[in-house]
Amino acid sequence: CMETEPSFETGDLCSDTNPAPKHKFCGDPGPGNDTCGFNSFFNTPYNNFMSYADDDCTDSFTPNQVARMHCYLDLVYQSWQPSRKPAPIALAPQIVSHTTDSVTLEWFPPIDGHFFERELGSACDLCLEGRILVQYAFNASSPMPCGPSGHWSPREAEGHPDVEQPCKSSVRTWSPNSAVNPHTVPPACPEPQGCYLELEFRYPLVPESLTIW
Repeated sequence: CMETEPSFETGDLCSDTNPAPKHKFCGDPGPGNDTCGFNSFFNTPYNNFMSYADDDCTDSFTPNQVARMHCYLDLVYQSWQPSRKPAPIALAPQIVSHTTDSVTLEWFPPIDGHFFERELGSACDLCLEGRILVQYAFNASSPMPCGPSGHWSPREAEGHPDVEQPCKSSVRTWSPNSAVNPHTVPPACPEPQGCYLELEFRYPLVPESLTIW
């Protein structure tokens, strides 16, 4: 028999959703004998994403459902959580002195200090939240014979990604074979030197991560 009181034992294993039979309409179902007796269901969670109702009805989860999902995600996808500390909390200005016709305010540094203590004109002035500096290559070159600019040239490796579709051939990428005759012998990238691209960054910093696309 179907239960008539919410429990942690059936359904979505939450106690904050009232029991309900399989019902696809936007509203409480009519009386039925699903509970081993003729009974009615009231305050059923027909607007819950876990219900059987149509998508037009569903718009929410219950607090217990949210808690269960957080518990699962925090355990299974723990490695996805950012390890960086959040940005510091800024403090409101404080009144340090006042007279009948003036007031003096002072802005104190944030609680941990590292985010707002930046010098203008330095790399730290360009940092994002979490004290992160994002750089793209700004000067690319290659010792291989190729045009200095244009399609397939080393200059295509500068700046942010701009290809039409990732992992597909594009004229907006660098290719060591762009200026090489297909009948050239020896090959365009002779060993042991091979083909390589030299990239420079505007700020010489030790990187935390490097992304190549």
